Amino acid sequence: MKQEVVKKIKKSTNKTVYSITPEFNVNNLETTGKFQYAFNLLNAYQSSNAVITSRLHVAMPCLALETPVLLLDDSNGKDGRFWGLSNLLRNSNTDWYLKNMDFFDYNDPIKNSNDYISLRNKLISQCESFTGCKKRNISPILGFNSLEEYNLNNIVISNDIGKNQKTSKKSRL
Repeated sequence: MKQEVVKKIKKSTNKTVYSITPEFNVNNLETTGKFQYAFNLLNAYQSSNAVITSRLHVAMPCLALETPVLLLDDSNGKDGRFWGLSNLLRNSNTDWYLKNMDFFDYNDPIKNSNDYISLRNKLISQCESFTGCKKRNISPILGFNSLEEYNLNNIVISNDIGKNQKTSKKSRL
């Protein structure tokens, strides 16, 4: 996001404003560290008053976590990844938002639309059907019951990743 937006928001609010950069090299982290980093980001999104971003991988979790979000799209309609999102979350381009900051008031943001819920439910159903596993009502964002559960989860995920990598290597041969 442009620093001009961050500066203008900071001038218009008494709330704490964080500017998180996507330029973090997670390749230096072990698998557990990568999951902890992702968990911390999601926790930051969930506990925010509002989020203003130009990144889909920030906007979509905010939508799911019910954090008011504004997606800034400066592609002038050229980036197909942004198409069809206008009914799911607020969006604007940066220049227009800087002139119309009341469109998304950081101090008192309007809740996101609930239009995404039917899409979420359909996706959950398709995933359950494909995998044969039912959705659990435990959110990783809400935390784990214990450090042991967190570590066990990471071990299972690490093992699955390792199996998939071995399988994909065999299939390439």
